[in-house]
Order: sequence, then structure tokens, then C-alpha cells
Amino acid sequence: MDDSPQHLGGRIRAIWLKRLLREIDKNVSSKTFLDAGCAEGLFVVTMQREAFFSVGCDISLNLLSKNRSLFEKKSNLILCSITNLPFKENSFSVVLCSETLEHIPNWKGALQELLRVACVYLLITIPSYESFLANVVSFLGKFLGRDIRIEKEGRHISIIRLRSILKTLHENDVLVKRIIASHAIYSFPQGYWPPFPSVRVSRSHYLSQILMGFFPNLKSFIQQLDLKYDEKLQRILVTFAGSIIILVSKTST
Repeated sequence: MDDSPQHLGGRIRAIWLKRLLREIDKNVSSKTFLDAGCAEGLFVVTMQREAFFSVGCDISLNLLSKNRSLFEKKSNLILCSITNLPFKENSFSVVLCSETLEHIPNWKGALQELLRVACVYLLITIPSYESFLANVVSFLGKFLGRDIRIEKEGRHISIIRLRSILKTLHENDVLVKRIIASHAIYSFPQGYWPPFPSVRVSRSHYLSQILMGFFPNLKSFIQQLDLKYDEKLQRILVTFAGSIIILVSKTST
């Protein structure tokens, strides 16, 4: 919801999610939606406006409490852990879990719960630890004894590689319908810097602002490229992605 340049990647991811949710809307008869790890509830409100019975859950009471002050309508929000969702099997036709699994030590258990309560579609986004730049950071981290991607509780505490999550999904006999490389071009210089103690994430944000200042058309060019849907382009961009979006279907359609 912040319009500053360093959050361009997050806005690109949100645009992709809204685009995919509109496509999903055409293929579900029962309009029930769960955002697991909903934070302040942006997508809960978004889907309410699309006539879905919309529910959000999060383990952070602090984030959930901000919902009413940010949005004009009170949402259906539940305080709980994704590893133990208080819903019956197949409760929701659409389940969203965006940038959440990497905050959970037992992310495979959480994924099983998401699949259990999803009836038709599951939409997941995870940070890209498969990208070239992420692997460079990992390589440097081995020598420096510090990996900036594994942080204290409340931040990223699990590295989830694309091949690992796809393997887990295939083992559950579900269909991976689409893989999107979100804000691939913008993942540098904003996202991955060598893990030196003197280089903080805020420094990379600052450099992004400098680049945007020198090249005023850069932001719109990056956004257009990152939002272009082309199967071949997306497969290439996964190598550079900031986030990876995975659309899963529990049916054959």
C-alpha cells in the first residue's frame, strides 16, 4: 500500500495476484475465499468486494487489529496458526497464501493444511531462492558465515526452493497450472546484496531511489516487463525472480 519506489516489487506481486484471482473467479461456482497469513487483510477486503465470502487468518494479533482502521468495512478475521487451521476439509473454493510460508519452520505442514482446506484452487507466493542472485548470496554467505536470507523470528526463517515446493505439491496429486516470476527485473538492485554486515537492506532501497531519480522512466519500464504474460519469458525470468507465484488446482480443470 506504500507508493515509495522500494515497494514496487510488492505492488507488482499484488497486481499479478489480482489478475490471477479474477481468472479464478470465472471457474468457481462457490465463492468462498481464505487468505492464510492475511496480515492487515488487504486481499480479504478485495475478495469481499468481488462478492466472495471472504475470511482471513494470521498469527499476528497486531497485524489483524489494523484491519478496521485501514478499511471501511470490518472483515472476517481469525487469530490462528496456518499449521493448524480451524476449518473443515474443502472449506474454501480459493485459498491464498502470499509471502507467508517462509516465516514458518514447518512449512510443509502448513502447505498440507492449505491443501486440506482448499476445494478448487490454491494460490501461493514465495520469495525466490532459486534465482541467480539468491544463489550468489548463498555462495558468498558460506565464506562469510552469514546468510542474509535466514533471519530472526518474525522474518524469513525457512528457505523454500521452487523444486522443493513443486515436489511436495506433486506428491499430493494436485495440478500446478501456472508459475509466474513476479518482479523479476526489479529484484536487483532492491533485493539481493552480498551478506556483508555493513550492507543493510535499507542501503539497497536507497540505491533504488537514486536509480529511479536518474532514470525517471525506469520504474514504468520495469513494471511493464515484469507484468508481461508470456510463457517463455516467465520461464526465463524465474531465474531472476524476486517472488514466485504458483497457481495450484485440486481438480482436473
